[in-house]
Amino acid sequence: MRLTLPAALFALSAPTLAVAGGLEVGERTPLGLARGGAVAASVRDPSAVDLNPGALARLKGAHAFYSHEVTWQRVRFERAPSVIPQDANVTPSVDPYAPVSEQGDPFALGAMVAASHDLGLRDWVFALSLYGPHGVAAQAWPRAGGQRWLTTGYDGMILFPGVSVAWGGPRFGVGITAQAATMPRLNYRLVVDGSTGSGLAPLASAAEVEAELRVRDPFAPTALVGAWGQATPWLDLAVSGRAVPVVFDASGDFVLRNVPGQGAFTPEQLTVPGAAARTRLTLPATARVAARMHDPAPAPEAERWDVELQGQWAGWSTMNQQRLALDGEIRLFGAEPVPDVVLPRRWRDTLGLSLGGSFSPLPGRLRLHAGASVERGATPPRYAHIDFVSFDRLGLGLGAEGTFHVASTALRLAVGYARVLQPDQVTAEPDAKVPQQRPLAPCPSECDGRDAPAVNAGRVESGFDLLGVSVHAAF
Repeated sequence: MRLTLPAALFALSAPTLAVAGGLEVGERTPLGLARGGAVAASVRDPSAVDLNPGALARLKGAHAFYSHEVTWQRVRFERAPSVIPQDANVTPSVDPYAPVSEQGDPFALGAMVAASHDLGLRDWVFALSLYGPHGVAAQAWPRAGGQRWLTTGYDGMILFPGVSVAWGGPRFGVGITAQAATMPRLNYRLVVDGSTGSGLAPLASAAEVEAELRVRDPFAPTALVGAWGQATPWLDLAVSGRAVPVVFDASGDFVLRNVPGQGAFTPEQLTVPGAAARTRLTLPATARVAARMHDPAPAPEAERWDVELQGQWAGWSTMNQQRLALDGEIRLFGAEPVPDVVLPRRWRDTLGLSLGGSFSPLPGRLRLHAGASVERGATPPRYAHIDFVSFDRLGLGLGAEGTFHVASTALRLAVGYARVLQPDQVTAEPDAKVPQQRPLAPCPSECDGRDAPAVNAGRVESGFDLLGVSVHAAF
């Protein structure tokens, strides 16, 4: 309790929003970072509540675990020239084609805390855990930059408190983690064209405003399952994944603000009486399948080497579009009801392959880890975006783990680093499919028969660096 309670309180205060494929990036825990995510068959600490609940059956006695990650996100956008003429009466306050970069700080609060105990039972292990998705919690972009029609930023918090149970022994295990996911906050911002008449404004509008959606959902049930088994003295097999998707039916409100240098609406015009918003966010079902070859040592701590190959899938095709159901009265130019807004996504399922391994120059005292992963991104090129940058990925990882004994307690300290590379995504304007939002004058009916300007045409440069540390106490 002295180890886990302060960590739990810290994790509860840590904002975290998902951005593996889709909304997540990299892997949780230093072991996962260092081995390229290849951990489903090798995890031997309470982080198994997430990575493979069946592996908890290996943990006899009492165990406490805490890990902490820092994520650096690199995103840069350079908009392509628009073929749609700009209204000569409206001049952009900044160069809309100037490259802009995400301005947020590194996300330094990626925490996980878990504890397990066998309660004196021979074949059962129980665990409690609390953590958030591995990724970044916020973005910040210039409110008047050329990317503002895509997003000006977001911030949020998602937490997974859970209880786990596993059954098995030294050669096999099956388990489940039941969770009550909660999203106390999700705020998302972008600039919309508030024009009520015909005509297009691809670069700047006299009626543009920044809209911020503010929603929350206190409860969404979900569950993870997993199993592992020793096929031979030198080969372990494992499967795990999220069996029940997380479906947040979030509700809240929204507000409007002037865009610096562009908008000049009064506070009365920006007020939205009866403002209300509803949307759905789904974290999909996932699956891992892994095979691990290792030194057939008489005990796990005596192993000198192991190599693990893991395949993973995530059903991100559920994110076809994001519909915002809005209520209220817009007063920019006159009282008008707020229409619903649809943000196209067209995401696809992600597939990945991870290869990782460890070597022990000092068995039972020091282990070195390395790994790599490849993954197909969730975002198709035509719908490339800068908020959740999920393009094809290559991940490289390194790490180390040392074991120390203090009285009857074994302390395992670990550090892991991963660099996630994504190729530049270049989208030509004829292929771009993310439209400028014009809620009061939708296209093509109010745009002289033309589609709304595509605002995601251009070049997106992106990548991530992740550093994690952890401590595992085996009593």
